[in-house]
Amino acid sequence: MERLGLFVMRGDEIVLKVVKGTVLDLRGSVQPSARPEDFEKIRRSVRQAVAKKESRKGPNVVGN
Repeated sequence: MERLGLFVMRGDEIVLKVVKGTVLDLRGSVQPSARPEDFEKIRRSVRQAVAKKESRKGPNVVGN
């Protein structure tokens, strides 16, 4: 069984805490910011963020 870890800020430190159980046990531990969730809006936001990040890297030239 793989172990899960959770990073927690403690003052100026970042502490890794081992989580007991599985990732499925964590379901529902983070509450959504809005209900019902607008998954299309979330997808658009993520795509825009990824596109912005990738565009900063410059052109991806293939075949040189």
